[in-house]
Amino acid sequence: MRLTSLLARNFRNLEELHLSFDAQRNLLIGKNGAGKSNVLEAIYYLCVSRSPRGALDGELVRWGADFFHLEGRGERRRGPFEVTATVRGGQKEVGFNGVRLARISELVGEIAVVSLSQDDTKLTKGPPGQRRRFLDIAVSQISRIYLQMLNDYRRTLQQRNRVLLVARESGGVRAESLEPWDEQLVSLGARIIVERQSAMEELAPRAIALYGQLGGGRDSMDLVYAPTVGDGTGMSGDELANEFRDKLVRTRRAEIERGQTLVGPHRDDIEVAVGGRNLRTYGSEGQHRSAAIALRLGEADLLRRHIGEDPVFVLDEVFSELDRDRAGALVTILEEWEQIFLATTRSDSIEARDLEAATFLLEDGAFVEG
Repeated sequence: MRLTSLLARNFRNLEELHLSFDAQRNLLIGKNGAGKSNVLEAIYYLCVSRSPRGALDGELVRWGADFFHLEGRGERRRGPFEVTATVRGGQKEVGFNGVRLARISELVGEIAVVSLSQDDTKLTKGPPGQRRRFLDIAVSQISRIYLQMLNDYRRTLQQRNRVLLVARESGGVRAESLEPWDEQLVSLGARIIVERQSAMEELAPRAIALYGQLGGGRDSMDLVYAPTVGDGTGMSGDELANEFRDKLVRTRRAEIERGQTLVGPHRDDIEVAVGGRNLRTYGSEGQHRSAAIALRLGEADLLRRHIGEDPVFVLDEVFSELDRDRAGALVTILEEWEQIFLATTRSDSIEARDLEAATFLLEDGAFVEG
């Protein structure tokens, strides 16, 4: 899967930018604020119609403008593609191969993408929600059914929590008020857990091996899916549904007191350990960075296995804080990917020196030379 051209208009600080990409590796060079990270963000946005940084659409519009527009063209195994995205007046319009999409979710999975940045240490340092989001985005790109289940689950959870809040305020709740929401939550939640378990069974071994490669075998990493329902390994959908239903009954009093649902896939986690110790609590900065990179590379490998081709890979300033050995190992790993886009502030950085890449120099949101 390759992106061959990008047009960005009024996106962040990119007033009008046209770029063509012919190479396997593409290096964006510029000072801080030059716009190189915004190019990577635009590429990611075209693939999934959202920012990898979590920014709202309105925040992506260039200061002083009232809209942004993106266009991308490329090649994939199923043939050429063209994708467009426009945000104007709080409204978003996304098109794919000349057809306006009725739902933004229809774009997910058409152009697989993985984003890796310095901020990704939040995957290992941050709260469980960061790791759930990581896994959900990965699985959604290989299964649109999963994405729909996830959206349905979130809506059901919201409705059930409203009932619990009313119960807390009124001092009680009739069982029949919760039962319809319980059954929907159980049915959807069990299926989500099964899909997450299956994805982790594939992703974890590869990420663990990549962590060892990055660290030169100095220490080992373990990844465990830690659900609030089931044991995270191999339980069937029916078994999970039964346990989920029982837990909802047992926790009902506590849920009413808190006004929220206390068990289910919305409270699950991925536990990351290095050298047998919890990474979030005891990990060094280097271990966190290596683990975050390994998770993203594991995600990319998962997508490759399921879609039959490499996802587009965007990397934002990930080499700058790696030691020489880890940086060299990452260069070696990246050489196998079909297309990567990297941003760096220095033309003499290890990725600029050791990767054979097409280079794009950016200043103030404009392309200077290649």
